[in-house]
Amino acid sequence: MRLRRAELTAHDIGAIICHGTGTAKNDQVEAAVIAARWPGAGVPITSLKGALGHTMGPSGLFSLLAAVETLKSGLLPPTCSDGSAIIDDIDVVRAVLG
Repeated sequence: MRLRRAELTAHDIGAIICHGTGTAKNDQVEAAVIAARWPGAGVPITSLKGALGHTMGPSGLFSLLAAVETLKSGLLPPTCSDGSAIIDDIDVVRAVLG
């Protein structure tokens, strides 16, 4: 509904910074909602809480800062997750380890 109010479609979105708690149950629900709303859109998705923890009030500010830096640099920070919530229809930005 907010996309409609902003006169945008799902394909106008270039990236998503999720709530992403880093817990399997919450991340699975969030991933399923994103897959349903953006089917096959290939929108890169990340979240910060898996790396930063739940910082309560500042968590929204951290996501805003990440969004601003993403707009400036064109780079989306990777998510920190065990991968158990990964759904094939979404493009989760992951860290390259090793």
